Amino acid sequence: MLPHAVKADQTLSLCAVEALEQLETLQTAAPVYKLTGGQERQYLADADRPAEVARLKTIVAGLCGAEPEIRRREES
Repeated sequence: MLPHAVKADQTLSLCAVEALEQLETLQTAAPVYKLTGGQERQYLADADRPAEVARLKTIVAGLCGAEPEIRRREES
């Protein structure tokens, strides 16, 4: 699973499960990258990691269920 890849144009189309998985991956010390349109790896700089974590937390807050039971299923 690590390093973890995501498509570079994958922003609001993330489903809650994908966003949660990416957030979990970003919170590790492992290198992560995005795949560009040409399928090349674009590694995320350590300095950019906090901004990406914040972006994903915003996506998770907007996409994930507010009901505790639904949220547990999404996170499992």
